[in-house]
Amino acid sequence: MNNDLILYWSNASCYEIDGKDWTFLYQKPTILYDDIFKDKIKKKTENTFFTCPAVKERMKRTLVFRNPISSGYSYKSIEGKTIVQPLSKSFLETYTLRNHFLETGPTIDFALAWSFFTEEESLEALFTPPYFSKPKYMQYGSIIPGKFDIGQWFRPYHAEMLMWNKDGEIYFEEDEPLFYLELLTDKNIVIKQFEFTEKISHYDEACVNANEIFGNNQTLFSRYKRFNKTNMRKKILKEIRENLLD
Repeated sequence: MNNDLILYWSNASCYEIDGKDWTFLYQKPTILYDDIFKDKIKKKTENTFFTCPAVKERMKRTLVFRNPISSGYSYKSIEGKTIVQPLSKSFLETYTLRNHFLETGPTIDFALAWSFFTEEESLEALFTPPYFSKPKYMQYGSIIPGKFDIGQWFRPYHAEMLMWNKDGEIYFEEDEPLFYLELLTDKNIVIKQFEFTEKISHYDEACVNANEIFGNNQTLFSRYKRFNKTNMRKKILKEIRENLLD
């Protein structure tokens, strides 16, 4: 019995903005276990978290996605709107897609997004801040976590940050871990990249804009149910398989 699980991934936003291709912003993810193991001391040791199956197996199914460029930004609230200004020569476009509702700070969406899908009919994906790392940006805010089934729904995961302060600054370093993706499975992970074509983009937008058709406040279960009642899954898999880069 094949115990491999294929994870398809690609950049989801910034595929082509103003006629530019932003592929260079997206490097292949790594396995958390492999990253941490590089820092293991040379001396043979017993009774470490590397020998604990509860930790080891989880780390082997967690992917690390990294920040592409060093950059800095300032932000402040003016008349109820969050204004973001770059502080560095290299920077990403930013958006404020959600209302500010916490006493800590606003949420800022940086122009990075990833798309995921799988051959599995159901596979829950858990997105978290990089808890085994010390990225510079987490002094100023945190990426927003989430979980959804990437076998039953096709939507992007955005680099959306919650700031710790109402007004302030945030800085990123090149190649620092940005977020983790944990796949809730006991299978071995095989990573394959696909090109985010115009047709795939349209499927992505259909899922993102489902609220416009079916109304707000849909549950994830209701989204999965609608997804599975159509041929959307077959269409997406067909287009991904025809545009594999690995």
